[in-house]
Amino acid sequence: MKVLFEASITDWIQAVATLVTLFVAIITYSLSRKMYHTPFKTFIRPYKLRSQDPEHLLITLKNAGPGIAFNLNVKTLHFKGMINDPINPNLIWKEDGYTFAEGPNEVVPNSDFMFEFEYKGITLSDPFIISWESISGKRNVSYWKYGRNNREQRFTLMNRRQVLNYKIHRLVLWIITPYKRLRRNYRFWKSR
Repeated sequence: MKVLFEASITDWIQAVATLVTLFVAIITYSLSRKMYHTPFKTFIRPYKLRSQDPEHLLITLKNAGPGIAFNLNVKTLHFKGMINDPINPNLIWKEDGYTFAEGPNEVVPNSDFMFEFEYKGITLSDPFIISWESISGKRNVSYWKYGRNNREQRFTLMNRRQVLNYKIHRLVLWIITPYKRLRRNYRFWKSR
């Protein structure tokens, strides 16, 4: 039988060297990408929440990074109303949605700025979702809970597991609520 390819030791050395070079190139690329974003990195964090009057809620944020943040959005859930279940009168469904705060669109480094919510229907147990972009084009999103922590009221950053649980909970509510509305409307029209 004729052998088409005979591998010598130099062929194996060349193959291993190619793999090592590829690995070094991938590591260099990932480090250079991180270094590219470092001078423009921004971190927006809330640190004060107050209410001047019963209709408005002010949240004070700080840009704690060396870069400029722009396209800022701050949102949280607000309560719209309650829906009674026509089949089981003991069930009441909560209907809610997101409300956005008004504030500056661009923030310079190491500065404080305020966003204003209309206070109607906002529960402080729901997280505040802050999203922004840096100059390098990186889009950042952070989830913050407001509550008691070490005997004082303050904001705490939600970890990945808490954010995932929150998103799954919202997804389940988003799937169930329209079904309940359709079923209620169908029963109403069927009874006519």
